[in-house]
Amino acid sequence: MSQVHETAYPTLASEVSDAELLAAFTPSAAELRFVRGQFRQMPTCVVIVAQLKLLQRLGYFPLVSTVPPAIILHVGKALKARPLLKATLARYDKSGSKSRHQKLLREFVGIQPTDADAQTWLATLATDTARTKAELPDIINVLIEVRAAVGVRSQGRRASQAFHHDAILLWLQPRAQPNSALRQKFEP
Repeated sequence: MSQVHETAYPTLASEVSDAELLAAFTPSAAELRFVRGQFRQMPTCVVIVAQLKLLQRLGYFPLVSTVPPAIILHVGKALKARPLLKATLARYDKSGSKSRHQKLLREFVGIQPTDADAQTWLATLATDTARTKAELPDIINVLIEVRAAVGVRSQGRRASQAFHHDAILLWLQPRAQPNSALRQKFEP
């Protein structure tokens, strides 16, 4: 039987290569301007940029105290900041300002909160998927893949609702016999 941790849900490896640090965790000039325009304290800037890059890489915010130290060090070097202590990261994870910062970062990257309609749609999709998939990780993988596609593709509420409907139809079809017209809507 599959385990939930065997899903496509993105996670961080405990060791991060130099190539991955450069590719995924080096902030752009625009990202640096945004963060420096919002925050003055250098330790806060390091944590905010790290969270921004993690959000872009993973699609969610892990606890910064659990992030591989190489990532925090890399972001700190990009900002020309001193290394942060593990205690500083742990304090930030418990701070009240963390949720405000995360809201600001979601707005910066264009992530919209999941509304009641989206929650209902996801529940329906999970229920429908459970008719053809017996293992929970398989159901979770379908939800992750469709949400990732929706996040990239949907533009505005009506387009998003139409996409949701088409995505459900696409995922409920047997994989061996895809509807090419429907699939074209979702392929780059």
